[in-house]
Amino acid sequence: MTNRPKGFAGRHNIDAGALFRNNYAAIFGVNGSNRMGKHKRKKIAYVAGPYSGKTASEIHWNIQRARTIAEALWKHGYAVICPHMNSDFMDGVVPYSDFMDGYLEILRYADLVVVTDNYQDSPGALEEIALAEQWDIPVLSRSEALGSD
Repeated sequence: MTNRPKGFAGRHNIDAGALFRNNYAAIFGVNGSNRMGKHKRKKIAYVAGPYSGKTASEIHWNIQRARTIAEALWKHGYAVICPHMNSDFMDGVVPYSDFMDGYLEILRYADLVVVTDNYQDSPGALEEIALAEQWDIPVLSRSEALGSD
């Protein structure tokens, strides 16, 4: 027997993973290894554009630009990561580079990147775009991604 903590599974020599998979399948009618079950996979859209600004007002408007795109993408059926909303006014919690490193890691999973109209003003957005292109992730404007919406 492996060296495990003495929880329920440890005392009764139960394969907790198998128990979970079997119960998950029984409850949800799907294979426990595929948590999405019969659901169609959503495409993941990543919103890129400036966050930083010289004033709190500039930051606010950069967040609102990104949020507007994120809302439209959600309405069109995408699963959306909008870094602006995720770390809204968290300046100083961790260094800027930690936020960027985290978002670049998340970017790896995106199916497309949608840029704000002022993305070219942001070194961070330009870095996101360069990596997206390196990873063959399409980079689109709002109108390219959503049409006339």
